[in-house]
Amino acid sequence: MAVTWPLATNLAGGRLPSTRDIGAYVWGFWWMARQVTHLANPWFTSLMAAPVGVPLGFHTLMPLPGLLLTPVTLILGPSRLLQPAGPDHPGTAVLHDVPGGPAVAPSAIGAIAAGAFYGLSAMLTQQDWYHVNIALGAAFLPMALEASVRLRRTPGLRQAIILGVVMGVAVLTDQESAVLAAIVTGLTLLPWLLRHPSWAKLRPAALAVAIGAVLASPQLLVMAQEALLAHARGGLAIDPHLLAVSYKQYGIGLPGMFTPTPRVADFGLHSLAGPFLRGRDNEGLPMFGTLLTVLALGGLAVSWRRRSAWLLAALWAYCAVLALGTSLWIGRHQYLPLALS
Repeated sequence: MAVTWPLATNLAGGRLPSTRDIGAYVWGFWWMARQVTHLANPWFTSLMAAPVGVPLGFHTLMPLPGLLLTPVTLILGPSRLLQPAGPDHPGTAVLHDVPGGPAVAPSAIGAIAAGAFYGLSAMLTQQDWYHVNIALGAAFLPMALEASVRLRRTPGLRQAIILGVVMGVAVLTDQESAVLAAIVTGLTLLPWLLRHPSWAKLRPAALAVAIGAVLASPQLLVMAQEALLAHARGGLAIDPHLLAVSYKQYGIGLPGMFTPTPRVADFGLHSLAGPFLRGRDNEGLPMFGTLLTVLALGGLAVSWRRRSAWLLAALWAYCAVLALGTSLWIGRHQYLPLALS
């Protein structure tokens, strides 16, 4: 609550962020509670585009959180439910291990510290304010990594069930984050499966996939049904130019990716926030921040003899390059290194 102040004051004032996204989340929690109490399908509504209605397979509905929080929604209302989202982000993600290497946080104190640095990072606290589904879904990235590492080290029924449950629940919470969790899981398990493949490895991995698919099947089925329906009606028309513009607009520049959180501007430190605020930040542009960057480089210096540390560093660098977008911003100047005449 301290690092996200004054968001906690919204609890008393009954205020919400003035964004379209928050309005969608308020409606989503209300709709889930309504459909649960009426024992009706939550993935379709006739209240939009009436009287035809619209499917909600690709809507940020967050069906599982909506289901679990139905009693809270009914008692306090969906608006009151969302007000603690900012200061009460679940920053308790615990990361004990990395693939192929010894524990990076072998103690409870280290695990709590890792969870705090992850959960209270600038990128995630920004998502608390704008994209609640991503803020909740981000908790599944370290959980998927943890479950995958444990499956590698002790392949068996128990670890397969845990990994399958994590992935299934991720899909029922936020499909975008579930894709990222699946990438993390694949990067962790595929090298292990391909190196000396055996039925003892393949069986628990396949079981984890099956369990995750069964748990996620309600969401996956409605998404598939919606996609097939759209295809029958001519397909989904997505303008490639719009995608390119969005990728350019939401990319981050240098050195903004590694500067302090832009919130320091609220305390008069505008020069430190300047490199980040070169353009729009309403969508929560990707940034690592100064503290996490220093800690990451320090961890690499300490663990430079470990192959796993360099693999994680390479993955970090690769993600940073992708986050730059289609053009390179340095300060407030844009460069097009691969421009076509």
